Amino acid sequence: MSLIRFPQDVLFLIWKMSKGDKIKCSLVLVCKEFRDIGFKFGWIRSIKFSQGENLINFSRFYSEHGKFLKRIRISGVVEPHMSLLNSALPWPKEIEFERCYMGSDNYINIPESPTERLVIRDLHRRSTGGTAFRMNWASLPKLKVLDIYSPDIDFTGLELCKNLEVVRIDLDRIRFLPSFFADFPQLEVIATTCVSVERLHFLSKKLRICMIPKKFPFTSDSLLVPRTHLGFDTGINIQCLDI
Repeated sequence: MSLIRFPQDVLFLIWKMSKGDKIKCSLVLVCKEFRDIGFKFGWIRSIKFSQGENLINFSRFYSEHGKFLKRIRISGVVEPHMSLLNSALPWPKEIEFERCYMGSDNYINIPESPTERLVIRDLHRRSTGGTAFRMNWASLPKLKVLDIYSPDIDFTGLELCKNLEVVRIDLDRIRFLPSFFADFPQLEVIATTCVSVERLHFLSKKLRICMIPKKFPFTSDSLLVPRTHLGFDTGINIQCLDI
């Protein structure tokens, strides 16, 4: 049987099983029918964009991502959520902002997205007057990994991300840690510069790292987390953690 007579669902399955965008590019070039399917539904799995690269190519691949786009990494761009990303499109499964200026008065409001991993490395630190990262957290109900290195963050609504497993929040400003972090049932790692002023009890039985400056010791249902993590001795550079 000719490949072009395969049902599209079968072709999509073959493309999803293939590893790497170079292989998918080869499949798109096999014939006109494959090319048309690729251009209609998308075929790129991962997109990287750095300052000075071709904006037209990025916009084309991003806006036509279709079924396959899983990861976006943006480096060295000012407010990429405003200048590069279409607010009408959901974010992919993984999105990373490296050396980008994220803090602004703009509230990031996107459609509900399948994003499981969000990484922000905002190098516009205190000396440049960076402002808080503000996000409609309700748009990310499947979020599992939140890794933030930023001058500040607005926690409003983050309690809705109940599937969080890994949290690393490193801020310039002194922030009090909201108590809802202790209620996340799947939490495995939490490391932050935010200060807790409450006697928190962590419900997750999967908790294994809990590095938080605190006024009172913590308790936990987990048997995996060291007692030193629940006590007062938590001095560590959390950027050294491999998460």
